[in-house]
Amino acid sequence: MHEMPRFDIRRFMELVLIAYSQKLRDLSRVKFMLLDKDALRDAISAGPFRVLREAAPAVRFPLDNFMRNDGGVDDQTLSEEVARALSEALIEAATSELRAEGEHPAKRIGAGELWIIHKRIPLPVLTLGAAQVHAAQSDTIYLLGQVWYGADELKNEFLAMTDWTLARSGETKKETIDVNSLPN
Repeated sequence: MHEMPRFDIRRFMELVLIAYSQKLRDLSRVKFMLLDKDALRDAISAGPFRVLREAAPAVRFPLDNFMRNDGGVDDQTLSEEVARALSEALIEAATSELRAEGEHPAKRIGAGELWIIHKRIPLPVLTLGAAQVHAAQSDTIYLLGQVWYGADELKNEFLAMTDWTLARSGETKKETIDVNSLPN
């Protein structure tokens, strides 16, 4: 009979949160926030935020590929892999926004603040005892992880998810002025 490796999902998700946060730390001129989906929807409709991009990436890893000889999981290597996979699209989206400002400094004037807003993901209610689920969060970041034994593949599986929005706030509206039409 195949058994679950020794795996503490709470401890592991905290490691993923630390690794994910460190990967995002290099983004300069970006602010972070954690909101519920309803609060974000209200903020967008009220006008403070303009959504640039949204994503809810999920990554799946077979735990068996990260098992040690003692039956435990190499959680340092796995947490780095999970953090890298979850952060790639977000870092690319934020970097491309910041790159445009850097290449054309005039674009930075009135561009407002760039925000990465993580949203809370509801915990799955029905795991039927076949999965362990844990959410890890800081003041500004939220990640959800789930581990289970996949009977179809006969492997222990791990799934990690995050849900984020890249947005701008405090932008000033730029208008082109025809200087020839101005009064003398």
